[in-house]
Amino acid sequence: MLDPERMELHDELLSLYRSTGNSTGFNLSYEELSRKGLGLPPEWKQLNDFFKVEQ
Repeated sequence: MLDPERMELHDELLSLYRSTGNSTGFNLSYEELSRKGLGLPPEWKQLNDFFKVEQ
């Protein structure tokens, strides 16, 4: 994500990951944003938990 502080981009990206079921892409983004120490919205954790259950 080029501009991780823009919350509307988080919403759009999470919506895409959710609708496509792209757990691989989600995991890569989640790990990268987490490594940067950004305060991710709670929806990221929720989708992370969802993908873990799906596996």
